[in-house]
Amino acid sequence: NVMVHFDSHPDLLSPDLPASQARDREALYNATSIGSFLLPLAFAGHLRKLVWVKQPWCTQIPCGQHRIVVGEDPASGHIRVDSTLPYFLNEGLYATGLLNSTT
Repeated sequence: NVMVHFDSHPDLLSPDLPASQARDREALYNATSIGSFLLPLAFAGHLRKLVWVKQPWCTQIPCGQHRIVVGEDPASGHIRVDSTLPYFLNEGLYATGLLNSTT
């Protein structure tokens, strides 16, 4: 499944929600916001590829192809990524040893 995302922000934050509840529609709906709905979609398997179409002045994530693994952080139990891009590091979303991961 491919999503084309037209926005000035990547919206790749993670909601304050245990990964175990990422497939619970009501819990997910209550926890996500406009900036945190894409990672849970990827984690739950609804989204396999994201194409972010952005303006040149949007610098949160550099242009290019990035393979990012999304999974459950064994330490916190929340959805995290294996990417060391500054966007994810600054938001505290980087983790290693992800469980139930998908790319």
